[in-house]
Amino acid sequence: MQNKDFSLTDKSILFILAAHVFIGRYFFSSDYQIWMAALIAVFLFICYQRFFNDNDFLHKKKMPLLTILYFISIFFLVGNILGNLLFLGVGLLAVNNLLMVLSPMLLLIFSCYIFDKYDSKVLWRFFNWVLTFSNIYFWLNVPIIILEKLTSSFMIAKFISWNPYIPDSITGLIGYSGTNIINLFWVSLLISNVIYFYFTRKRIVILLVLVEGLLMLYFSIFYNENKSFIPTVFVFGLVLVLALLDDQNLLTFLIRFFSGIIILIVGGAAIYSFFPDFRPYIDQLLNLGSQLIEHNGQDTTNERAYLIQMAFQKYQAAHYGVGLDVLDLNTQNIHIHLAINSLSLLLYMGGIRFYIAVLAFYWLYLKNFLSFAERPAYKLVTLAGLLAALFLVTVISQPFRDYYILYFFSWFVFSVALTVRLKEEAIKVA
Repeated sequence: MQNKDFSLTDKSILFILAAHVFIGRYFFSSDYQIWMAALIAVFLFICYQRFFNDNDFLHKKKMPLLTILYFISIFFLVGNILGNLLFLGVGLLAVNNLLMVLSPMLLLIFSCYIFDKYDSKVLWRFFNWVLTFSNIYFWLNVPIIILEKLTSSFMIAKFISWNPYIPDSITGLIGYSGTNIINLFWVSLLISNVIYFYFTRKRIVILLVLVEGLLMLYFSIFYNENKSFIPTVFVFGLVLVLALLDDQNLLTFLIRFFSGIIILIVGGAAIYSFFPDFRPYIDQLLNLGSQLIEHNGQDTTNERAYLIQMAFQKYQAAHYGVGLDVLDLNTQNIHIHLAINSLSLLLYMGGIRFYIAVLAFYWLYLKNFLSFAERPAYKLVTLAGLLAALFLVTVISQPFRDYYILYFFSWFVFSVALTVRLKEEAIKVA
């Protein structure tokens, strides 16, 4: 590991990625081919660095069981792909679909490369810089979002012809139909602020978390209808709690965890009772969740539940789906919002086994962020939490297609892994 600052090449790649995500998306259209080509170039650079300039790469700690499971997941994924191509056809469309689904993984690979290359103090400085920038960016967006809501045209007029539903684009500099992206940004920012407080104990950060959290909640309910905000905060927050768990205080953790659940329930009931404006949002959230769990797709306004139901009823989701070389998102007439999330898209594209294989492939790669951890139970608990987070993200958005979504998920994983690493190494950062 290097204890000096980031190399110029690494800084340049990080700057280009951040500039495109935080600013470029608003001003330029999302060209997935450009993203794909750029990330493949970054991947080739990482391969060169790993095998030619990293003398410690082959000597890093291994996790035999998880490594075996990861290779099993690769064989499972390859087997499903080959079966799909064998029975439903093979062609250029299948190649394009597979690249679309698998290429966002390159963002995780680059994040892991950075995490593995530098020592903890360098990474902590990088974490502080990103966190400072993200907080400034959040507050820069606040007046923009307010003006977008008040005028229904400020900075969003050019998007209305593409998507006339205005709340989808009330996202500040994130831009066109960016609700799911800003949701991941907001929640990852909250989690990062909590991590910063955990290691520095600066009380002003708690005030910042409360103010930003309340603003995010208010905007989610009354401005851009971000129904995923509360579930994402809950699941991502749980992952952080698991990452902070010590083997020695399991009983304390369980007490605090269930106490937190009770507090959330009581607090939610109080908000529901005393703040009538919040009731429709909570009712809608509970209804959407129950339909997803029960696979009740009768309500077509809940597109996620409806698409899952239809996938199994009419489009062979229990087998190979429509087919990797058959489903073309640009010409399909199954549903206008077929790609609303990765779960439904992969069910139609390759069936339930294909979805599970891709989910496992992404998830088990995350073990590389925890390769330094000494305690197996600690590592497995954190990985289990990350699985829950990744599954949720596939339900609410499209991480296996949208590079912006996976960018913020990668930052969340990076932040959680850094938390575990700093605790393992008992490094004082305050």
